[in-house]
Amino acid sequence: MSVLLEYHSLEPVASEAATQIASEQRQLLKDRCYWSEPLRVQLEQPAPARLIGGNSLFNSGGYTSPSGKWMVVSQEEDYLMAWSDTAFIVQRLAAWSSSYGMSWSIYSAGDHIGDVVHGEPDQGVEAFLAGLLEASGLGPQNVPEINLKFANRCEPPPMAAESKASINPSTAKKPWWRLW
Repeated sequence: MSVLLEYHSLEPVASEAATQIASEQRQLLKDRCYWSEPLRVQLEQPAPARLIGGNSLFNSGGYTSPSGKWMVVSQEEDYLMAWSDTAFIVQRLAAWSSSYGMSWSIYSAGDHIGDVVHGEPDQGVEAFLAGLLEASGLGPQNVPEINLKFANRCEPPPMAAESKASINPSTAKKPWWRLW
């Protein structure tokens, strides 16, 4: 299953902010082992341009390790790790929103799920995150264990403390859509 998380700035972005965000994004690619695909943003063309980005959320039952071995991923693990990456991405979008005075709109599977404005995700975004976490049937405390179980997907292996989300899934409403 390929479900995309897509995001774009709601207004054109100053070139200085776009350059700084691109630099931060490159560092994130070095520092974080993403579950399916990394956070990526780029300037839309032509200028003045918004920042646009997107990534796949799920590993769809498994993946091939760098050594060629097929690694089976349960639906529960896939949902939890999609939640972990999405929470991280929302945190970055919120930080950029706060730092650069920009707002973001977020979509999944083509549906608008919410916005990040003044550094804060709205209820739609929080509900989407809560829905991913609920669909997993697991909890945030399971993320380090799953990261270690599937550490062969990244070089170097992820840190066990990685992926702690600051968004509180227990206060968000359940979304009306289902991803699978």
